[in-house]
Amino acid sequence: MKKLTLGLSALAACAVTLTMSAVSVFAEVIPVYLNNSAITFAANDAQPQIINNRTYVPIRATCDALGLTIDWNSKSEVLTLNRAGIVISHKMRSKIVTINGVEQPFDTPSINRNNRILMPIRMLAESIGSTVEWDNATRSVHITSGSTVTPVKPSGNTVSKDVSVKSMNISETAIDSNSTVTLTAVANENTAKVKFINKNTGNTIT
Repeated sequence: MKKLTLGLSALAACAVTLTMSAVSVFAEVIPVYLNNSAITFAANDAQPQIINNRTYVPIRATCDALGLTIDWNSKSEVLTLNRAGIVISHKMRSKIVTINGVEQPFDTPSINRNNRILMPIRMLAESIGSTVEWDNATRSVHITSGSTVTPVKPSGNTVSKDVSVKSMNISETAIDSNSTVTLTAVANENTAKVKFINKNTGNTIT
């Protein structure tokens, strides 16, 4: 039988190796709420977490909650997100999203961690006009999101409580510059007029 003799330095090295391998680093999971309801993230998937002092979220579950459809081009690494006439384009690891053809810079880029795309929550939510608030007491993120098109009530001294738009249709969600898109609103009988307003400029769309 052969005897194996290890010197003191070798034993120390083994102890260090074993100690390091036993240590696991757990990222703090940040709860995310949409209109006061918690967004559910699969236990076996990436979780919302703080990276470089910013809250990052996995895009799939977050986009599903926000009503955004996802198209991923693995060759160009470009994400295209759609929601009711808003088209968002984003190239991975950049700080810019393009919203209906207009570039919007943010202070933090998206990242790829363990083969999962993570985006700063503000980059994702604010691109569709939602607001994001951080609650330091509960260490949670709260998103407030409404419909992307808000009908404007007709002006006047009195407004009926029954004023409403029954349906809204958009002929195209992505068009070239100087092209035409048709917006159609069907209102109830008590609604005298409906205006379409550009959310970015505040101008009435004619």
